[in-house]
Amino acid sequence: MLRAPLFTLHEAAEKLKVKESTIRQWIKDRELRAIKFGREWRIAQVDLEAFLNQHANMPPQHNLTSTEPPPTEPPTVVKHTVDPDGDRDQETAKAVGS
Repeated sequence: MLRAPLFTLHEAAEKLKVKESTIRQWIKDRELRAIKFGREWRIAQVDLEAFLNQHANMPPQHNLTSTEPPPTEPPTVVKHTVDPDGDRDQETAKAVGS
């Protein structure tokens, strides 16, 4: 059974803010995968997403809803310990996951 919706040319064009003729041209040029039902074309959501990813200027991020940038380095945990003499604190830093 289908798990992802199928879009009409009109719906796909509306989502991408382009003309239906642009969608038709992408299908004709075999850039965008589509399924023909009689005289009508349908585009699966996964195919539309794949098309967008192929034409993006950078790889997709895994969490598009997050507003904070992805971490560039693992977070650091700082531990305070007392040295054997007991007269001063020592600070040890360890990267999480190391």
